[in-house]
Amino acid sequence: MFAGKFLLVLLFFLCMSLTTSSITASTSQKTSLEGSQPIGINDTSTFDNETLQTKEINSSKDGSLSILNATLKGMIPLGKGKPLSIAINPSINTLYVISPSELDGKLQNVIHVIDGAKNKRIDIIKIGDPEHDFLRNIAVDTISGTLYVTGEYRVNKQAVTYEYDSLYFINPSTKDYKRLSLYSEPEEGKEGDLSGVATSPTSKVIYVGSLYPEGGNPGIYVVDGRTDRVTTKIDKWESGIQDIIVNPDSHEIYAIAKYDNLLSIINDSTNTINKNITTKDPISMSFDSERHALYVANGYGEVSTIDLFPGKNTTSLVEPYLQDISYDPSTKQLYIIALNKTMQLSKDKSGPVSKVIGLDTISGKYFTVFETDATLTNIITHPSSGIVYVLGSDANNSKLYILQPGKFS
Repeated sequence: MFAGKFLLVLLFFLCMSLTTSSITASTSQKTSLEGSQPIGINDTSTFDNETLQTKEINSSKDGSLSILNATLKGMIPLGKGKPLSIAINPSINTLYVISPSELDGKLQNVIHVIDGAKNKRIDIIKIGDPEHDFLRNIAVDTISGTLYVTGEYRVNKQAVTYEYDSLYFINPSTKDYKRLSLYSEPEEGKEGDLSGVATSPTSKVIYVGSLYPEGGNPGIYVVDGRTDRVTTKIDKWESGIQDIIVNPDSHEIYAIAKYDNLLSIINDSTNTINKNITTKDPISMSFDSERHALYVANGYGEVSTIDLFPGKNTTSLVEPYLQDISYDPSTKQLYIIALNKTMQLSKDKSGPVSKVIGLDTISGKYFTVFETDATLTNIITHPSSGIVYVLGSDANNSKLYILQPGKFS
């Protein structure tokens, strides 16, 4: 009698376990495409930190680097493929990098978590299904810690692949996420994607750029971070937006329209454009809140300094093929990535492919921070420590370079 009861209880718990597993799997694979969808819980496994740390310390020895006016504090390999974007939460000294995974350079559903105090990778966040979810640009709410990531969700319907431009809401602690579909069309013939993303931690509003040189749905989506819903869309540009910066102090949004040759200043209360400033082929920008100035890099190798109060615009020729810029408020220096495309395409690497240039915004003088055979793509500065983080890749790996530039006078 006792054995029979025991067997029944055992069978009951086995059934419950199977049912729970089935529900979890079904939730994590949900492919509903309209609105904001809770997708489920991701893999929450972590790294063997001791093994990883040893690997990264050793990997900072790289003969392809020329350190000129900086100290290389570390170099972290991120796997094969080209890194896509980086964001920093200075309040917890943590960086988040979107870069293809260790296993396959084509997988774009991976976010690397970097401890800025120890200069090591401490975790990986994998979002959704690597065959369907493709991440691109990232921003972080410095108060709540929520990550906002743009990307695409791809599905096949009757032998046609559809791309859904999507915004992902990610909790980096639990790795839970939601996906908000913004626009869709067949992959073949699609001429654009979502681009820059920025957020205001105080108002909990997310601004998502959409860049379409032809067709598509260009503009800026305005998303309520409390409800995870689109409240409006600003569509005053022919081809859409490349990059976005939020200034919570002045309640302004700055957006550069690459193909429209514009910098737009937007009122965040009304979501209307206060002013358009003509600037040719803008590709990246950074903001100096103390001076109330924007630094805008363009496709002609120039950096414009735009003083927003008087509207004064001064331009300096730096070098051809600028990639990205970032202003450091602690040192008042602007850091610029420049690419030598001749060396990049040459089989005989007789010179560096990329360099990081520092511009002292007080004196106006330039200096080279470091050079490398790798192709550098993204740069970001810690707003108080002066540390500069640079993303790049070579034939073997994508990498995060961690630099402490020297003081320039």
